[in-house]
Amino acid sequence: MSPEERKEYKKQWRAKNRDKCNGYKRKYRKANRDKMNEYDQQYYEKYPWMKYLKWAKDRCSRSSHYTSRQIKCLLTSKEIKELWFRDSAIKLKKPSLDRKDPKQNYTFENCQFMEFIENIRKAHTPKNT
Repeated sequence: MSPEERKEYKKQWRAKNRDKCNGYKRKYRKANRDKMNEYDQQYYEKYPWMKYLKWAKDRCSRSSHYTSRQIKCLLTSKEIKELWFRDSAIKLKKPSLDRKDPKQNYTFENCQFMEFIENIRKAHTPKNT
């Protein structure tokens, strides 16, 4: 089997068995919850910006408020990392990912990191329109 054929075979196998593999992953994570929590904690200590990307994606896929307004998370891991360092989020006490225009999607141009308490104040101030 040539390398190209092998690559194509693996791709087809993964596509065909994706649900089966994800089921095994879920079972393993559930059975080894403490171990996986420790692993997640170490991962997020090393890559703290990934936690905010995960939260934004979860917010857009699960929350009915965001899905009804059709807000999507279009950020990539590279972009969120760039935002993290651009806004010096490591220096913030409690960073929060904010959309500059709340009616638009999570994109590189529309997002910024800011202090959590400032984000809350911004969200709850009345708008003069």
